[in-house]
Amino acid sequence: MVPFVPWSLEPHRGGDTVQAPALVAAGIHPNVRCPLSRSSFPRAALLPLLLAACGSDDQVLAPSPEFHVASPASPRHATSIPFLATGHRRGCEGRRYREFNFWLGRWEVREGTGVVGTNRVERTLTGCAVTERWVASNGFPGRSLNSYDDATGKWHQFWVDGGGGSLILEGGATRAGGMILSQTRPVQFNGPLAIDRLEWSRQKHGRVLQTWDRSTDDGTTFSRLFEGTYVRSDLPPATPAPSGLCADPARLRFHRFDFTVGTWQVSRGGDGSRIGRSAITKDLGDCLVEERFEGRRDHQVLGFAALDIVALNWYREYVTSEGVRLALRGDLVDGQMVLVGSAGAGRTIRVTWIADGTDRFRQVWELSTDSGTSYLPVETLVYDRAG
Repeated sequence: MVPFVPWSLEPHRGGDTVQAPALVAAGIHPNVRCPLSRSSFPRAALLPLLLAACGSDDQVLAPSPEFHVASPASPRHATSIPFLATGHRRGCEGRRYREFNFWLGRWEVREGTGVVGTNRVERTLTGCAVTERWVASNGFPGRSLNSYDDATGKWHQFWVDGGGGSLILEGGATRAGGMILSQTRPVQFNGPLAIDRLEWSRQKHGRVLQTWDRSTDDGTTFSRLFEGTYVRSDLPPATPAPSGLCADPARLRFHRFDFTVGTWQVSRGGDGSRIGRSAITKDLGDCLVEERFEGRRDHQVLGFAALDIVALNWYREYVTSEGVRLALRGDLVDGQMVLVGSAGAGRTIRVTWIADGTDRFRQVWELSTDSGTSYLPVETLVYDRAG
């Protein structure tokens, strides 16, 4: 991926002024005003420093509106749960699923004449997903989950880095055989929209050029944030050194899903039949929650989840070995994690995670056909900690 891109920050107006030594060390104005409002909230990369200055997550006002609409699932899977195999074994062998294959490999990434990091890009889920593992030369890490969604005809990338940042991109292949993915959303609470456009293009000798451009004037002009050349290499990566901000126990928002971490036997709640085994881990200095599920008939699911520090809610994406993709977004509601996503044709999926002690939790899946006004139960999955 790309190294961290620093932001500038203007002082807040309104509220109680507090001193923020950490901001001074970062070259930022020493006074901020709490609570932090959506209308004046600064650049997302500085969120943890400001939270520390204001004392707790509770001094951040209500989350901003959802900026990303999850792509609909394929109609035949509209009410399917990723963890339940559908029996469709076509997999991801079509041409469209291979459009990002030119990016596969072990790389060193050069910006100008210097090496800025290494990247390992691999296919997984029987070819239904592409994963990226980036480590900058200074140890700053990031990972991404990439997949082609047959229902929309688009590629998607969910990127998470070791500083709590994320990108939620979509797009497709170019006529020249490259890839362009982009997102449009504010870079700060209630701020103007920005377009982030990332492009991967094939170069001579098997190299790949990646660029990252941003527009703040609705695409009229773009400024370049990064330009790096991928060169195939066995150069060992630097030791990952995430910022440590996501792991801070005082930053409670980053720990909403900690109760799910572990190895689990997964069963259907209705008849108790066992459907598979799930391993849930945290990575990137606790900024990423990763789930790997293995079920019957070689059914596999890979899930990435992270706190979106721009929207201040959680984003979770699943991809299965049958080519099904599901994106969900939400946060804590009445003490339980509740995420929703589109199932297409006006249908909405809602998933609630319920902790039953330390060794069991439930996922309650519900479906709405009236745009979320009411929900009907679909399935409950029970996770029991494996011995």
